[in-house]
Amino acid sequence: MIWTIDAPEYDETGGVRMEWEAGFSILVQNHGPEILIQANRAGLISLARILLTLAGTTTPAGAHVHLTGGQEIDTDLGLVVDRLED
Repeated sequence: MIWTIDAPEYDETGGVRMEWEAGFSILVQNHGPEILIQANRAGLISLARILLTLAGTTTPAGAHVHLTGGQEIDTDLGLVVDRLED
């Protein structure tokens, strides 16, 4: 199976645009030396879209997203994903 996921381009003025699949659910938990990310199908597709946007050729190092606990994340622990320099 080959997947095709449309990801928005990085916007220099607005940053990373997050587009969510309907019914998404994402959980983040801290298990000592490991961080556990759990998501339903819609949540995984949404995360994939965010990661593809961050990986885009026009996205600069330092671009990042904050997924806030209790908002985009269904647990209290938030998640930050940051683009490093290539």
